[in-house]
Amino acid sequence: MKLHQEPGGEQQELMKMWQENPLPGVMDAAQIVREIARRTEKFDRTIWWRNLREYAAGAILIAFFAWRLFDSASRLIAVAGLVAVGFVMIYLRWSHRQTRPLDPSADAKSYAAALIDRYDRQIRLLSRVKYWYVLPLYLWMLLSIMMTVPSQEMGRRIRAALFVTALSIFVIWLNEGYAVRKLKDKRKKVEALLEEEKNEE
Repeated sequence: MKLHQEPGGEQQELMKMWQENPLPGVMDAAQIVREIARRTEKFDRTIWWRNLREYAAGAILIAFFAWRLFDSASRLIAVAGLVAVGFVMIYLRWSHRQTRPLDPSADAKSYAAALIDRYDRQIRLLSRVKYWYVLPLYLWMLLSIMMTVPSQEMGRRIRAALFVTALSIFVIWLNEGYAVRKLKDKRKKVEALLEEEKNEE
């Protein structure tokens, strides 16, 4: 899972707007509100599409595991897969439902605060990827290896386990390292915008 980021130059454009207008008028303030609102809505759309892709993949896996339940030889793997994927989807849905909708009548500060809150929620979500996303699926993959690879083929088991471990570590780094760092950078830029506006008042 990887959170797609919006272009980094857009926040600098807003900063430039404030810097070039030391005494912003009504139209400038209205333009700033619209711009921040647009970015917040764009971020919401990004998260919505990201979640939709996760739900679609989860639905396919659940359908597959449900079909595998009819095979007694793979029933344990199927049940474990249903539990793992179901947990991931429920947790993702629960985390997304906590996001409050935008108020169309809000000012620039309120929109910026809403955007910061959204960044914070995604930072917390991605910072815990190892627990709610990777760990359930990693345990399921290990179980699948143990159940499908014969015990006498220990070398094959070890290679498969090393592969899924490396894959899991990569997913953790991609989210908790790279994606969280990008989100924190964008959060700092929004805070800088708020501070800039405060100094202009």
